[in-house]
Amino acid sequence: MYTTHIIEGFHRQLSKVTKTKSVFPSDQALEKNIVSSKSEYHKEMDSEI
Repeated sequence: MYTTHIIEGFHRQLSKVTKTKSVFPSDQALEKNIVSSKSEYHKEMDSEI
């Protein structure tokens, strides 16, 4: 498996999450959203293995 596929998949996941909400009230809110989507992505990847 190429690492670019992993990175592209993660980028796609982040785009889905941030696209639904185009304006975040603060940088902290954006960071919280990214961290939660990162943990969800890792859970999905762990279940596929």
